[in-house]
Amino acid sequence: MRETNRMSQLKKIFLFLFLYLIPFPLFIMPSGSIFQGKSTDEDAFSLPISLIILIFVYIINPKYINNIFKGHKAFLFFIVISLISFLLTVFRSNDFNSLLLIISILPVVLSYGIGVEVLKKTNLDLFFLPNLVSDFIKITFFICLLHIISSFINFGISGSFAVRGDDGFFGLFSIYQKVTYYPTVISVVFIFALYSNFKTKYLICSVIFLNIMIIGSRESMVMCLFGLFSVLYYNRLKKKNIKNLFYLILISLSSLFLMLNSEKISFENEFVFVRKINNLIAKGDYTAGREGAIFEVFSESGDDFNLLVGTGYSMTLGDFRSPHNQYLEIFLRSGIIGLVFFMLVVFFALKAIYLIVKKNRFNKFFETYYSISVGFLAILLLSFNINTPIRTPFSSIFVGLLLGIILNLKFDYKSGKLLN
Repeated sequence: MRETNRMSQLKKIFLFLFLYLIPFPLFIMPSGSIFQGKSTDEDAFSLPISLIILIFVYIINPKYINNIFKGHKAFLFFIVISLISFLLTVFRSNDFNSLLLIISILPVVLSYGIGVEVLKKTNLDLFFLPNLVSDFIKITFFICLLHIISSFINFGISGSFAVRGDDGFFGLFSIYQKVTYYPTVISVVFIFALYSNFKTKYLICSVIFLNIMIIGSRESMVMCLFGLFSVLYYNRLKKKNIKNLFYLILISLSSLFLMLNSEKISFENEFVFVRKINNLIAKGDYTAGREGAIFEVFSESGDDFNLLVGTGYSMTLGDFRSPHNQYLEIFLRSGIIGLVFFMLVVFFALKAIYLIVKKNRFNKFFETYYSISVGFLAILLLSFNINTPIRTPFSSIFVGLLLGIILNLKFDYKSGKLLN
């Protein structure tokens, strides 16, 4: 009996450890050392600490696998199609990469199962999900603040904006954007913070937004603005005063003005974000190279691309090619069949978001569900059309967790009210 209780406590500890480590951009290399390099470093394979803990969670508690099979059928069918594409690649060619399958599918699938588990715990304790979201906000605020302080210490204020800040701050984390998709995750948490009940939420939002500006991610800036303007609709639904929105927009516009006029203000270095905008204007390519990447990927994929099942995980034409678009990435890897099932997943997610917004505004925890809905909508509409967050384990885990929650919400058939 004592052993059973100890194991139960161990399972609970590691589950919460995983959940709280999701926002931590801490990467472990095969040697066990902490990765502190950049995305340009060769042979620097590493995995986020959250994925390592997640795998261990499943090892000590295999019942979470049932959550995947008993969850939404559209997601299960999509995963099956992805695995079939991989198996077809094995039979068609000896030149495939199982590692790409692992980092593209495993994180989102396993974290999806935990998302289902979060809903189960919320059914037993209605405060579980709201508290989890609040903890995400606190942890992300701490990490962003740590990154800002370390960057200012090492590079100065203007220098931090010029070099994306410190890549491995205080010797603990690797934070380089193209490796971790860190700004994508914190921009969604920024949206969560907009609807939080913290007395210091404006300070929290400002710190997260400042961190995103330092990193210079255009995608994340747009996602933050999307979140800010979602407050307009929220205020209309709840008939609340919109002065808070004006405060946040003032922060955003002031920050953008500061960056776009950095040279006039006599800062020594041009901000990364300014440099990116100037490059877009100079080249006239407002897709930031995405259009060219899409054309290049699909024009060169004739040798191993099958219209129905895609390329699977063939490496015939080189290493990790990507169209820099999550929807097209799915089409590339699993063809029309995989894309159809993936769009079904998107459809049911959008349906759940619609029901939350339209039918549940008087729910006691509406702000929590609304913030999750807006955050995930930003991922579907913006992040998925600019990058491939499911492809990288750090952001894939976060997307999978939110997907597990949203897809498996239960609604009353007639009224559309939440039953969870």
